[in-house]
Amino acid sequence: MDMMNNMGFNRTSEESNIELILSNLREALFTCPLEDPIRSQILHGIARCLRFRFSQYRQMKDLEEAITVLRQSVRLNPFGQPSRAPAVGQLSEALLTMFHQFETRYHLRYLKEATDLYQEAAAHCPPDNPDQWIYLTGLGRCWSSWFDTVGGDQELDVAVKCHRLALDIQDPTHPARFALLETLASSLQRRFEQRGDLEDVNEAIRLCRDALAICPREHLDRHSLLSSTAASLLMRFQQQGEIRDLEEAIQLHREAVQLNPRGDPLRYQSLTNLAIALQSRFQRLGNLRDVNEAISLLQESLKSRSPEGPGRWLILTSLATSLRARFDHEGDLGDLTEAIRFNRESVILSPGGNPNRPISLANLANVLFIYSEHQGDAQYLEEAIDNYEEALSLYPSSHPNKPATLSSLAVCLENRFKEKGALSDLEIAIKYQRDAVALQPVGHENRSIALNSLANSLHDRYSHQGDIADLDEAIAAHREALALRPVGHPDRASTLSNLAVCLRLYYDEMKNRPLLQEAVKLHREALLLRPWGNPARVSSLINLASVLTARYGLKKLLGDLNEAIDLLEEALRLQEKVNIRRAQVLTGIANALILRFEHDQDIQDYQRATQHYRDALAIVEPFGYPIMSAILSSFANAHITRSKFPDHGDVLNDAGILLKRAIDHPTAGVRTRFEISMLWAAISKGTSALSAYRTCLELASRYVLVRPTVTSRHKLLASMYQELASDIAAAAIEDGEIEAAIELLEQGRSVLWSQMGQYRTPLDDLRRVNPELATELEMLGQQLENVAVMSDSGDSRRTMEEEGIRYRQLSEAWDGIVGKVRQQEGFEAFLQTTSFAGLKRASANGPVIIVNSNQSRSDAIIIRIEGDPILVALSDVRAADIDRISEVFSIAILPTTGERDRKSKIFSVLRQLWELVVKPVIDELEKVGVAHGSRIWWSGISKLSSLPLHAAGPYQGTKPNLPDLYVSSYTSTLSSLIRSSRCTHAPDSSTADSLRPSPLLVVAQPKVTSQREIKHVYEELNIIEKKVPDVHVLLDDMGKCSDVLNNLRTHRWVHFACHGTQDPVQPFQSCFHLYDGDLSLLDIMKADYLPHAEFAYAAACHSAAGDGHTPDETIHLAAGLQFAGFRSVIGTMYAMADDDGPTIAEEVYGHMFRGAGMGKDQEGLRPDFRDAAVALNYATKRLKNHGVSVSRWINFVHIGA
Repeated sequence: MDMMNNMGFNRTSEESNIELILSNLREALFTCPLEDPIRSQILHGIARCLRFRFSQYRQMKDLEEAITVLRQSVRLNPFGQPSRAPAVGQLSEALLTMFHQFETRYHLRYLKEATDLYQEAAAHCPPDNPDQWIYLTGLGRCWSSWFDTVGGDQELDVAVKCHRLALDIQDPTHPARFALLETLASSLQRRFEQRGDLEDVNEAIRLCRDALAICPREHLDRHSLLSSTAASLLMRFQQQGEIRDLEEAIQLHREAVQLNPRGDPLRYQSLTNLAIALQSRFQRLGNLRDVNEAISLLQESLKSRSPEGPGRWLILTSLATSLRARFDHEGDLGDLTEAIRFNRESVILSPGGNPNRPISLANLANVLFIYSEHQGDAQYLEEAIDNYEEALSLYPSSHPNKPATLSSLAVCLENRFKEKGALSDLEIAIKYQRDAVALQPVGHENRSIALNSLANSLHDRYSHQGDIADLDEAIAAHREALALRPVGHPDRASTLSNLAVCLRLYYDEMKNRPLLQEAVKLHREALLLRPWGNPARVSSLINLASVLTARYGLKKLLGDLNEAIDLLEEALRLQEKVNIRRAQVLTGIANALILRFEHDQDIQDYQRATQHYRDALAIVEPFGYPIMSAILSSFANAHITRSKFPDHGDVLNDAGILLKRAIDHPTAGVRTRFEISMLWAAISKGTSALSAYRTCLELASRYVLVRPTVTSRHKLLASMYQELASDIAAAAIEDGEIEAAIELLEQGRSVLWSQMGQYRTPLDDLRRVNPELATELEMLGQQLENVAVMSDSGDSRRTMEEEGIRYRQLSEAWDGIVGKVRQQEGFEAFLQTTSFAGLKRASANGPVIIVNSNQSRSDAIIIRIEGDPILVALSDVRAADIDRISEVFSIAILPTTGERDRKSKIFSVLRQLWELVVKPVIDELEKVGVAHGSRIWWSGISKLSSLPLHAAGPYQGTKPNLPDLYVSSYTSTLSSLIRSSRCTHAPDSSTADSLRPSPLLVVAQPKVTSQREIKHVYEELNIIEKKVPDVHVLLDDMGKCSDVLNNLRTHRWVHFACHGTQDPVQPFQSCFHLYDGDLSLLDIMKADYLPHAEFAYAAACHSAAGDGHTPDETIHLAAGLQFAGFRSVIGTMYAMADDDGPTIAEEVYGHMFRGAGMGKDQEGLRPDFRDAAVALNYATKRLKNHGVSVSRWINFVHIGA
């Protein structure tokens, strides 16, 4: 660092000076030998310049390069060298900065690496090293960031501890002492906000005052210290109400403003902080002068911020709040209009995943509602409801703003209810309960009744549909109701019990242990309020026993189980009348006895339990009560438990019979039936197992279809068991049913696409027989598709309840029409599952290989148009092998992986895939005479779907690899390949010559907002225009989202040369980045079906990257293009190198248009989309032959025909 200072670097260095220093350092690095000790110092200097430049201009490439440079520096300082700790410390700081640019769970990898490195530096730093406090401080900041991102008291405590240790070991005379005091104070502030412990904020104030006392008045960081001190005082004022704290905070903020003169880049922070303090004083004293000054300060602050600049969100939110407050005081509608405008912008600055989004939405909804009341504008009311609902969905159940948002939304819904009337069925009940809550505001004597009723309705819907949002809201409503029923209230026990029941369900869903503990506590209190003689005592005994049984499953404390049995025995004595309540008690006792049998292996417990189950069934069976399904499944579980111990006889067969009865019970909800079917499949063998798996798949599809939109269906699928398709294949193959395995796999994969595909089923044959039915079905399909592709959040969306009503009405109508179609002669199998005889048509142009690896066995199935399917047993493959290979591949393609490490890992993956999976298949293909150079299609199950099977090979000398032997493509299902292989509709002869090459649409976006510029796009475009005779280019501002969607309708072929992103959490939000925004997968799905579409080349990063949460669903941009109608698609598995775009394009289009310009009369020269796979094979070989990294050429994949 002395070298840096000698070269003229300091905090106030001008841009030209920094650039000169950076240039000199780069030149020094170029000439510096690798082994020279000074090399590390040069790297540090470069990183320091880059980080300084990043702090000035916020260019991510500077920070990314700084991290890369610092990684090199760390590698130059191995363990044991004194210089390693400083190197690690600098890298940690850069990683922490990178994390703070995003602060999302997806970017936690940066925070984790920074934490690990800081821990390493602190642990290996000698005790007498004067820099040890620096590493402890950095570690504390990491733990504070963990708390901010994922929550948790422990993280905050560790942060405070690290900062205290740093302060203890730092030399008290150190010039940075005041900064460390402020850092500890900041952690204590955070902890005070979380826990409300006044001692934390008091200590924070003391520390800040100590820091101010030793901080030089001319120091550049003094303004930050003043602001921290004022923030602590304002926190204490908000808790204790001492006006002197507020006055001192305002004075300190004014001093901070004075230290940041006009033009200072940090002035906006001081202005905003002062304005917020003045707002607080206005709220307390009502002096209009304070709010006017606050507005003036915030307006000045806003002018200094760019649209994407840091701090803009807080300025907008504070300014809107001040304007709304002044409107309340003065009544000037202009203030309210401005508040709406600023709140709208704050929402835009708070996209999905941003923790500020619910606050922005609620603030906007608040002013929209006030405007609608003031002006009588129903449109503003509708928008307010939309925003409140989204805000409510984003708040966790314990968030302090949630009750206020519930109340505000209820007021809005009350007004709309008065205007528009009632809804229907279960949604009607929920809507009426919301209106009842809105009509009984805080203080109303019956408010708790309405809240309790609303929560019970939501609980009922959760039980049927499994939507956790219903349970969240039910818990929130019960909590509010409980607050309105203090000790002594006659209905307190019922609310305690209802809330505890919901908490237990939430524990079952999310495994949140504190909620289970709370449920036990609430049930105990409810039981105390229901003494002997109280008619509700039996319910409390049952409920308390239930949560104790659940806690036994968690902690395995036999005392919990024995207490549960004692409580239920008491309930049985009290419940002498033979009714459903007695059946519940008997079932509860039996469930507890089975758990104790599993613990003690006392056969008498098992025998008593089975008798109790029989007695319970005898009570409910004559009446068909819904509880019967639960009793049957519990009885089956008892037999399954018995099968784990010797001399169990044929109890598993008995269990299977009981589970089948439970599934067939007419009153059981689809969610319950699906969960029971999974258990049935798990214990079944042979023919019974196949029957169970077929039932599983049918119920899984029906369960998913409960949700109206594809995004909500995906969320549900992601929560389900992901190995179902793999298990199905293994079970069927084990039983020798290869064709059945193929049929079942077809049902079990790409469920979402298959469901959506039904809405676009060709109806030409039906239209010839019954045009009315065809038209009606087509219209219903369009409406259902429109509901399915709606976003689950957004300003214009309807409430989930309304969409649920509409969706269910449409679904019932659809099922009715489909039933009528199946009554038509020749349409008996319309939209039924396809038999193997139909599915094998997928192999008309070459073999299709399905590959599966399961815990029980691993196999490949080769499907050919001629003959039976061929089973290739992969006896050397275990599921753990595929998991390991998948993990290695995932690490290899990370951008943070070094090139040498990436290359090594990828070759390892390709060789293992060759030996374990691909070579046995190739041997069989050669044995049955599939000629080299032929096309083959791969269809991997689960994690195999995201591995580069197409590039597998030995990669040894002259030995051929798979790309040298066959041309590989991928398909998610056989049905999708069959659809892709159909001939396209001939274009209207009046508008196009059927032999004329289809014009190619090129979407070229080299640079868009928030994305780095893509190199070589213009070169790629020039190459395409040379190779393709008819090209329509959408470049830069011509490539808006609407332009692209409109042009897709008139072009058969499309080429995307732009940025692409795969959203790992919400894959339907994966997108192409275009000139005016993102063209998401959902947007593509909303586009009309393109019957003439043929070929799409998605030359964008991650365009064919799968979704790790639901690998068998293949949700990515390439799949979306296929759904839109494109039959042949080239995409990428991960981020592509900019340099490869022109090379691949030249080879692909050179091959596909090799006959262009030679005359349309020459047969076979017209470009054919089915040539794409061969063209890509040539292109990737060219890349490989040019010596580019293996990671670059295996990235490209072909999907479809």
